[in-house]
Amino acid sequence: MKVRKTVKEDIDLFIKIRMEYLFAEKGVSSSEEV
Repeated sequence: MKVRKTVKEDIDLFIKIRMEYLFAEKGVSSSEEV
């Protein structure tokens, strides 16, 4: 039903936010170094 789709979307959203957070942290450091 919609449960699986919702869970998948939540996981994708969680991964997206997590990756954006990590890139934001490392991205700033990389930009400063470069």
